Amino acid sequence: MAAIPDFTHNYGNLDTEPVPYFPYYDEEFFKLEVDKVFRRNWLFAARESDIPTAGDYVVKYFPPLKASLIIARQQDGSIKAFHNVCPHRANRVEITECGHKNRFVCSFHGWSFGLDGALKHVPDEAAFFNLDRDQRSLKTVPVDRWMGMLFVNFSPEPVEPLAAWLGELHGAFDGYPLPQMATMLKIRTEVNANWKMVMDAFLEGYHVVQLHGQSAGDAFTSKENPWGHLNSVRLYDKHKSLSMFGNPGQTATAAAALELKYQQMATYAPIQGDRYDQAHGARWSDFPPGVNPDRRDDWAFDIHLLFPNCSFYTANGWSVTQCYWPVTAETSIVEATVYAFEPTSIAGYIGFEHTKAMIFDVALEDLSTVERAQSNLRSGAFDSMVLSDMEVVVRHSHYVIRDLLANGA
Repeated sequence: MAAIPDFTHNYGNLDTEPVPYFPYYDEEFFKLEVDKVFRRNWLFAARESDIPTAGDYVVKYFPPLKASLIIARQQDGSIKAFHNVCPHRANRVEITECGHKNRFVCSFHGWSFGLDGALKHVPDEAAFFNLDRDQRSLKTVPVDRWMGMLFVNFSPEPVEPLAAWLGELHGAFDGYPLPQMATMLKIRTEVNANWKMVMDAFLEGYHVVQLHGQSAGDAFTSKENPWGHLNSVRLYDKHKSLSMFGNPGQTATAAAALELKYQQMATYAPIQGDRYDQAHGARWSDFPPGVNPDRRDDWAFDIHLLFPNCSFYTANGWSVTQCYWPVTAETSIVEATVYAFEPTSIAGYIGFEHTKAMIFDVALEDLSTVERAQSNLRSGAFDSMVLSDMEVVVRHSHYVIRDLLANGA
């Protein structure tokens, strides 16, 4: 049996004390999170591929900030983001989720704005008093890109550049083909649980033996690693990464075996030789240090948490972005998108569908516990949770949030 890692003691700023329950339901704590965590960090908004050509746009709503943004591709290829708020009477200017336009026209009174957010037309403008057009254009929000993903920042202070905010993660995935992967599955669900309660359910491997024993079988455990101990953990200033163990000797289902043979994308399957994706010829030796950083054969996938609420998965032929959005102190929204290389054969499409089904089923299992746990927090039975070393990422998340609320961004 493999030696038990000691991740927690490798990071001197982490204690081993029980973690209190109150941050999962306290209203005052939640208000501080909105102001000091969500309003002052970069937030994942969309993919660049959602707006490939000039005039393309998406509308994105950010529940904790009660803010809607228009994110639009400009004529010069750049990208701008604006508050989706008409400066006349606060109506939402754009009410469709996505599309292509040269102007945005408010449906209330017909004020119109250019692709760059500038106020272009006011019906009966002469009837207004001292209307300053420059002051009544759509308000911009900083937007930047990384790995084909678009991030925005609502901070009222000067914004830290995205590259600096990403820190150690910024260059760790150069060359990773996420921008070339197609969207294969989208999941959005509302959950009666605090956003951290939901996020925590995905940030450790301790639950896989019990919760995923039927759906994932022996994918994450082996005779040598019966509890599915993590391969490694990397805790940074705000962000963090973990690498999940994958059993090289796992028993593949018939569908998974067929998928692995033709598409090299079998869900949770460890590396087969040096090929990352059989159809596209990518090789592991060409891939960046952030993907399977330990270069272990017994590897399933990595989870990289981009603080505060976006997980970015790197895996064997597929990837995921998953965000946990607070709505109230005890309700949240989960948005997940699964990506993979577009299949090039009928057999590949079989693998494509198998991966979609597997990821969906396991995600449902992960979500199955959180509402029950949330409903128990104020029962009076306990007021804190005890965490194992395999739950060190959960502990680190609480540490980072607690530190920000106490000391500021």
